[in-house]
Amino acid sequence: MFNCLKRDYRQPTREYGSHGEGESFQPIWGYIIPHIDEAQGAETKKGLSEYSYGGMIANYNNNFIAWDDRDDGGVKSATKRLVAHGINATFEDHKNAYNHKVGGAEILIIKGDELSKFHAERILEAFALKFPDRNIRGVKEMRKGGRGYNNLLLAKKGGADVALLGELFFIDNPNDFIDPKVYAEFIRDVLS
Repeated sequence: MFNCLKRDYRQPTREYGSHGEGESFQPIWGYIIPHIDEAQGAETKKGLSEYSYGGMIANYNNNFIAWDDRDDGGVKSATKRLVAHGINATFEDHKNAYNHKVGGAEILIIKGDELSKFHAERILEAFALKFPDRNIRGVKEMRKGGRGYNNLLLAKKGGADVALLGELFFIDNPNDFIDPKVYAEFIRDVLS
């Protein structure tokens, strides 16, 4: 189950600086494409999957952000490869899907991971400023057995100091969908 942290992300604050090392830790981000080629995740009505969308974002940002996919060994292996190249923070970029009507942005972290929470809040603040009409669902702290928990745990076991699983829009809702070029620019700005 999850714990949703409630606050207005459209009003950036410095109160989260109390998380200690959050402000002094300098993340070097790695972008992880969600899912695998054989199981590509949720998709748009026109068949654009989370996996394909993530590949587009990685390709748009190839010169700015280190990235990897999960096809060869999963999240832990992708993280290990990124860490071997100096990465210390990962953003696995999933999308939500439900009934073609729901929308919203959220980032999942492991419950109690204050460093990841600090950086998730910063990304959601930037998202709310870039996309002010979006529903910000918040940072959700996941416990064992919760949605995304295993992926986050594997990123940590792969060596990431910060592990985030983003679900910044609902891929199956045309009104929540973000054009890949616009989204790629946001990801580049927030992770580089």
